[in-house]
Amino acid sequence: MIDQDTIQRIIIMRAKGYSFAKISKKVKSSKPTLIKVAKDHIAQINECRDKLTEAMREKYLMSEMKQLKLFGKRLNEIKTEITCKGLKDLSIKQLLDFEGVYAKLLTEYKTPSG
Repeated sequence: MIDQDTIQRIIIMRAKGYSFAKISKKVKSSKPTLIKVAKDHIAQINECRDKLTEAMREKYLMSEMKQLKLFGKRLNEIKTEITCKGLKDLSIKQLLDFEGVYAKLLTEYKTPSG
């Protein structure tokens, strides 16, 4: 008989995509026993997999948002430097080129469809 803590570990490992062979080594149970546990708890495995997938999606979207914020921040810095002519080694043309590049990045930026 497998205890509840072990069942929960099996559910999580199956949701993460672990093979029965790998789980068998970790929880020291036979593959046929693990297959039965997985069949008996398929709804919980799927629910856990959905939660893990959603967490990964949120993490990915957060990194996308950070990148978008960085583009915006960089564009604002360039605009400030153009106004103040603070980038001593760059010509106005170069600063305007940079502004155009970052403005284009922001307008063409697309978030992934989920």
